[in-house]
Amino acid sequence: MSERKEQLLKEAADPKTDPKRLRKISEKHSALSSVIAANPGCDELLLLVLAAHYPAEVVNNPAFQLILLEGREWWKDCNAFSLVNLLAHMGRQGPEIARKHLFIVLQDALSNIKKTYQGEVTWSFDIEVEIVSKLTATMRSDDIRDGDSNSTFEMATKKTIAVKADCCFNAFFELVEGEPPENPNQLLEILEGIGSCGGASEEYLGWHVEQQSSEGASWHFDVLNESEWKIHEGFSSDGIWGAEISDQVGNKVFIAVNPMDYEWNEVWNIPGIAKQLMGPNFHLEGDISGVTEIVRLALCLQ
Repeated sequence: MSERKEQLLKEAADPKTDPKRLRKISEKHSALSSVIAANPGCDELLLLVLAAHYPAEVVNNPAFQLILLEGREWWKDCNAFSLVNLLAHMGRQGPEIARKHLFIVLQDALSNIKKTYQGEVTWSFDIEVEIVSKLTATMRSDDIRDGDSNSTFEMATKKTIAVKADCCFNAFFELVEGEPPENPNQLLEILEGIGSCGGASEEYLGWHVEQQSSEGASWHFDVLNESEWKIHEGFSSDGIWGAEISDQVGNKVFIAVNPMDYEWNEVWNIPGIAKQLMGPNFHLEGDISGVTEIVRLALCLQ
């Protein structure tokens, strides 16, 4: 570690460091934010911002523990993502009034959410392909009993290889608004309904997502059980997509794919809905599906 970085680390961890200096270090050196989140000298507002990404450090910080003991309404100064992370980490130790506040925040965010989104749809399925490997070999004259000249011949073997196919295309979605949630359980069920990105969205209290259109399909193929075979993508014709597979000695086989011939797993990726609800700092995997699990924990729902 350089002398400069070591000095910054000491400042970030030192409770005597001026709070304004801690804020400046956090803004310019994000890698030290977790250290600052655990620093008792960090001011309350910065703590609540850092809680979005470092809830454990904030909850265990003596400065935050003092805020809890004094009974201050810290949740009113939290953005949605910080609040949901803090409450999820605190579990039933978190104030009930803070959970009620979170429900109101998310209820309001849901009522103001925009209705149209651009995202992706992916179809994934497995294909078994029968291929013929051809190998040309030459037998030397001293290996041949009849005759004294070299002999060239071709050997062919059949095998079946497994191929994983993924078709991804751009899509446009519309969020259909239903009735407003009246309690945390209804809120969670609505979020689960609009976040069920395994295909057609479930509907709850009228809330659901509809795919409006799609365009620009592209394919990706992987050979699963034969490392010597490589994929060279792609061609398309009249709705049939495919790729060329070749091995190290030049054998080739073409795969033609019509998705209608296979049972596929369809996944919708609709970025943007979660950030509408939780704010721009939201970063969990799965977008809206990531929201449902952390909201469940924050609101102490089974």
